[in-house]
Amino acid sequence: MPHLLRLKAACQPWEAAVTGADQTRLARRAEQLGYAMIAVPEHHIVPAAHVELSGPHYFHACSAMSYLAGATQSIRGR
Repeated sequence: MPHLLRLKAACQPWEAAVTGADQTRLARRAEQLGYAMIAVPEHHIVPAAHVELSGPHYFHACSAMSYLAGATQSIRGR
C-alpha cells in the first residue's frame, strides 16, 4: 500500500501524493482481486539520528489496520 511510510530504499517519489481516498480505493480493489491482507509497517519511535535511514513518516499501525479492515469486507491488516 503506497504512502504508509517514506523510506527512500522502498518507495517511489509519486507515493507521497497518494491520499487516504486513494488508499481506500486501492484496498477495495485489492479485495476484488482476491488479496486477503495488507501489510502495515510499524515504527513507534524513530530517533532523529535514524530519520535519514528509517524515514520521517509512518502511519500509526493500529489505526491504519483498523481503517483498512473497516473499508473492506475480508482484508485484514498484519
